[in-house]
Amino acid sequence: MRELERALGPVKRRMRAQRTLIWATYGLFAGAVGVLLLRAASFIWAFPTVVVWSAATLAALPAAFALIAWLWPITSLDAARQADALGLMARAQTAVMLGGCDTDMARLQRKDALSSLKTLEPARQMALRPPRLAWIGTLACAALVGVSFLIPNPQAQALREQEAFHAEMVEQAQKVDEGATALDANAAETPELRRLLGDLSGELRRAESVRDALTAVDTAERKVESLEARTARDALDAMRAAGLSALAQSLEDGDALAAQQALEAGETRELLSDAAAKASDQTAAQQLSRAAQALISGEAQEALSALQAAASGQTDASAQALALAGMVRGAAARTGAQSAQGTIASLAHSGAGQQGASDQEGHGQPGGGAGLGSSDGDGGVNPAQAASPVQGAAEPEKKVADYEAIYDPTRLGTSGEILNERGQMGEGEILEAQAGRGAGSPEGSVPYRQALPEYREAAAEAAQDADLPAYARQWVETYFNALAQ
Repeated sequence: MRELERALGPVKRRMRAQRTLIWATYGLFAGAVGVLLLRAASFIWAFPTVVVWSAATLAALPAAFALIAWLWPITSLDAARQADALGLMARAQTAVMLGGCDTDMARLQRKDALSSLKTLEPARQMALRPPRLAWIGTLACAALVGVSFLIPNPQAQALREQEAFHAEMVEQAQKVDEGATALDANAAETPELRRLLGDLSGELRRAESVRDALTAVDTAERKVESLEARTARDALDAMRAAGLSALAQSLEDGDALAAQQALEAGETRELLSDAAAKASDQTAAQQLSRAAQALISGEAQEALSALQAAASGQTDASAQALALAGMVRGAAARTGAQSAQGTIASLAHSGAGQQGASDQEGHGQPGGGAGLGSSDGDGGVNPAQAASPVQGAAEPEKKVADYEAIYDPTRLGTSGEILNERGQMGEGEILEAQAGRGAGSPEGSVPYRQALPEYREAAAEAAQDADLPAYARQWVETYFNALAQ
């Protein structure tokens, strides 16, 4: 039986080579289809690594198919069938099936099969031919991919912008690294700030969009502000624990005069040293110790400055870290965030305007014509027009609402403009708006902080109605939070 296996060896090897070629060709066809699909996807989405993925697909699929075909076992019976197909007239199959038989007839049959197998030339008789269908499909896909390069890709501009954005973010990340290295090495908060800035630098290098960069900046700023808040809280708690409650309260309230008076107390210097020892935050301890030393040296103003810095948690190092984050935010704004904020601001103001305008619309019945409308550019209502009789068959129903007017400083000193539209009236209802005193005065404009909550609410409603994604609605919130600061 072993002698028969050795005789079938050349047939097996040729069968394996033939099968590997066929499967590799089909794998090449599958890879070509994958490249065509990736090329089509690059016309729909910005796909900067499409060339890499295409090359990987074109190389991996044929290799995987060929490896599977080569490793798939070939049985002796399969090889015998192939040998018989080359002209042995079922001798090889019979010999394999009689392999366990030791009769004289079986021995003679195996001898005849072995002598016949020696006459075969598998390399010549079994030609290696790739499947025609797979070749045709591969060539067709290659032609379509080639034609696609003659068509302008709508994502080309987006890819160029993405490359420019990535280069800008890498440059900003290098500046952040340089700024982190330049932080005061003696400051207690420097190691943690350097770690935060290092995280920001890494996120900027990985950022694929303005949204990613702004998210990284927001995260870094929140962490720095959290460090400042922790320092301020610990400094104030340490001063209260040392018996400087009045000084701590005046610093927390921002009352510089009261803080100056508290510093003039006789035991303040010793108590400040005690507070520095009680502080668990190293930055707070440094600030309090610096204030105590300044007070001992007779530098009361310097001591007050140090205490104010401790009470706010702000240090030179944290200010530099926030400045670096602001620099990155400005760079991101140059590549798209600025236009996005402009869109949000427009959305906010248009949303607020629509909310006010919707309260001044009159609605008629389907059978009636156009209604009698009034629009006053200065936010008021024409009294003569409001009191004019209504043309219609039915008694109109009035709804009266009082509105607060916000003065627009660009319109002050002018008579404004009134637009009237009059048409054939039918049955319906009249909505009359009476302008109240207003939140401002003709001599000036309303402080924007008074109007900010209404505009914030209007912008949020407009963003909700527009079905903006969650991150865009977050930009609205971020925008108004910045205005409130």
